[in-house]
Amino acid sequence: TIALAEPVSKLLGDVNLAPLLRWSSIGLIITALSAIHSTLLQKAMDFRSPTIRTLIANTIGGAIGVVMALRGYGVWALIAQQLSTAITGAIFLWSVSPYRPTFRFSTRHFRELSGVSWSIFSTSLLWFFTSRLDQMVIGRFIGIPSLGLYVIGNKIPEMAKNLTHGPLETISLPAFSSLQDNHPKLCDSIYQGMELNATVSFAIFVGLAAISPDLVPFLFGAKWAAATSFSALLSLYALVNVLQVFFHPALLASGGAGRYIVLNLWHALGVIVACAVGVKFGINFLILGMMITSLMVTTPALLFLKGRIGLSPWHYCEPCIVPALASLLMVAAITLASYVLPRDLLPVIAITVKIALGAVVYLGFIFAFKKASLLKIVGTVNHAIKGRASR
Repeated sequence: TIALAEPVSKLLGDVNLAPLLRWSSIGLIITALSAIHSTLLQKAMDFRSPTIRTLIANTIGGAIGVVMALRGYGVWALIAQQLSTAITGAIFLWSVSPYRPTFRFSTRHFRELSGVSWSIFSTSLLWFFTSRLDQMVIGRFIGIPSLGLYVIGNKIPEMAKNLTHGPLETISLPAFSSLQDNHPKLCDSIYQGMELNATVSFAIFVGLAAISPDLVPFLFGAKWAAATSFSALLSLYALVNVLQVFFHPALLASGGAGRYIVLNLWHALGVIVACAVGVKFGINFLILGMMITSLMVTTPALLFLKGRIGLSPWHYCEPCIVPALASLLMVAAITLASYVLPRDLLPVIAITVKIALGAVVYLGFIFAFKKASLLKIVGTVNHAIKGRASR
């Protein structure tokens, strides 16, 4: 990153990015110093310590970033925030994990791990490229102001995805790995997880798309109102990605890392085409192209899992039907409220009313047609609260 900072900056059309890239690359080394500690905690299903690490690191890093921003350091406040967050997180993980690296090297263990490790590394690198390609294309060919609107529009769905997709993916890989030799039970776990995932995700992301005309100006100011349509479409794009959250851990746990690489290659090619074509018609078409690409990957992914572990594509997708219908009814109710509510109503009140109305309509539909899913969610929440209280 340090060596390529200059040519990358020229590629993106702003030579001022070079020093920022060089300094931010230090965070990669800092994060790597605690990567094994974090992985061992996840393997042991200890998610409490990494969660505390994230809260503490984000709080300290965020405070440093805000103070520097207020003192006029500009974009360097973001660099300081990233580095201080990484340093704080690394220190915390070293303090809670008993693991300490040594100078011993095991060739046998390296051979055992290298196959899966290279698969994960290559797919992670490929995913990082494809997940940033849209921003690179917009910044280079449409312009920095449009990129700013796009980034702001993506803030809300990205945060929601991190809250839903992140924990699911983190928990599923060690959980599925423990069932890798029991395919029927592994499939059953995926079906149950998908039922909860679909019920929650449709409510969150379709709801965000519906209230984005009110939420974006309220959170970021009226000057960012033009980002509303981007936020709505990116919320739906995030929904598509979240509904595929079990593909990666299920393929890795069942020994299908090679097939996951193929899926990522197909997805990367689709994103390249979507960006190349979509950028000619506008950002909204670019987002729609990426959404179609993700949907097209769903079929081969389900077929791969059917061949490896006997997963039923129908049983995987069926939990989406009722939540999808409930979300459509929710959007209709929120849209009706937009016409009925007074125009001079305070934004916070309008948003609160729409969220409450949407929640009532959505939960009412789920309760009427799929009560069992709702009860499972309540049971899961109660179990989590009781487990935390007992600790």
